[in-house]
Amino acid sequence: IAQGSPTYNAVTATVKVGTAPFDLAITPDGDRVIVVNPGSADVSVIDTDPTSENFNKVISRVETGTASRAVAVTPDGTRIYVGTQEGYLVLSAVDYGVIRNVPSGTAARLVPVPGPNLKGP
Repeated sequence: IAQGSPTYNAVTATVKVGTAPFDLAITPDGDRVIVVNPGSADVSVIDTDPTSENFNKVISRVETGTASRAVAVTPDGTRIYVGTQEGYLVLSAVDYGVIRNVPSGTAARLVPVPGPNLKGP
């Protein structure tokens, strides 16, 4: 929301997601907000496209298996990286299916996202 807008810095809606939401990421086009919920061990995907019939509604929930603490979206908007207690999950940003589980042996508190010149899973 642009500065100077009547809704700048104002709560315009409240969306119920999973338990204990901790981190969020916004897709590059601004049409989705991805929220990690460590209390319910899942990820909520919120439709933020104002022209959509599902505007400001959770359109998908993805179980992470363990508490998730971090999330990032690739610059091209095709993948979502979720840091969990056991490593990382790579999700499709189209259907929100799990592409890959990357165990690291430790909790992932940050999610580095490959840039346009790097290759990710």
